[in-house]
Amino acid sequence: MMRTLVLVLMLILLTFSMANAASVRLDFNNDSAEGAFAAPLADDDLGKVILGGRFLYNDDEDTRLGTINLDFVGEPGNVPGLLIGAGFFVDYGKTHKSFDTMNIGLGVQAQYAPVEMQGVGLGAHFALAPKVFSFRDSEGLYEAGAKVFYTITPKVQIYLGYQYIRGKFDNGPKQTFDRDLRLGIEAFF
Repeated sequence: MMRTLVLVLMLILLTFSMANAASVRLDFNNDSAEGAFAAPLADDDLGKVILGGRFLYNDDEDTRLGTINLDFVGEPGNVPGLLIGAGFFVDYGKTHKSFDTMNIGLGVQAQYAPVEMQGVGLGAHFALAPKVFSFRDSEGLYEAGAKVFYTITPKVQIYLGYQYIRGKFDNGPKQTFDRDLRLGIEAFF
């Protein structure tokens, strides 16, 4: 099921990326890795609508988590270098060998990279899936993350990021999906 979902997502994203600028990213450490792909569905003066997906593997937490997201991102206009956005996501996966999860939630994000910082920028995100939109063994999930990045060229960024994902499960304790510092690269094409 998960392989089929990931394959369908990648085919959809590749179709959109042929007409629009897209990005791919990979971050990792010794125990975990995350890969993601994003492609704009619409891009105008008001901002972008972006369809994305990711797959997280964490050996320490025995996690495999796939995500599909739809984000609305733009510049507020009065702060050069600031991008803000909000969107929806669907997570599907497994953690700690026996906890299956599927969550639908909302997320917010911000990225700040003013020209004065000469390629250095900061980013952060937060996402929440309440119990009412949580299925299988899940009773809710939240995610938070931050990164510091450097733009090497207009098409390549390197970054150091931290991500924390935690969920609550039926009649059980809260479980951590991911809590790792990772080095990564993002390419735009």
